[in-house]
Amino acid sequence: MNTNEKLPEMSTLELQKQVDELNAVIAANDRDLARVAGVNSEDRIPVLRALLDRIYVLDIEPSVKREMTDTCLHLMKVQDNAKRLRMELTEADNTFLSQLEKKHANLNPRELKICLLIKLAYATTELAHFNSINTRGMENVRYRLHKKLGLERHDSIKTYLGTMSFA
Repeated sequence: MNTNEKLPEMSTLELQKQVDELNAVIAANDRDLARVAGVNSEDRIPVLRALLDRIYVLDIEPSVKREMTDTCLHLMKVQDNAKRLRMELTEADNTFLSQLEKKHANLNPRELKICLLIKLAYATTELAHFNSINTRGMENVRYRLHKKLGLERHDSIKTYLGTMSFA
């Protein structure tokens, strides 16, 4: 194509705005990938257990002790989920996975991870890459997941996961 042919004219300001928007998208994707890959993930469960043991022997008000132990137990559950799925989880991710697991106990850790990534709007090709399979293989996984979730033929997994109230 000749450079003189019908290119839309954009100001430098408009181009810079588009570059900034694309850089923001890239940064968000990089953060997601680092979290999904489990970068900087360490086993915190022994530390949390030791903390829980120390809390049990404290001579403090029972309601405060209960709140502290509940927080510790919650953090241990988050760490356990992160370890099982081999990825760092946000609080929202952990809540989503816990509720999804209660509603669909038949899902294995790989399927739970895929559900989370689908909810986070990852495409089938990206899911295939994360799971080291080809796109067709991921389509088969999504098909089986569709059935396990009990969805009708034309229901979208992404819509189901994104809008469903698990209460």
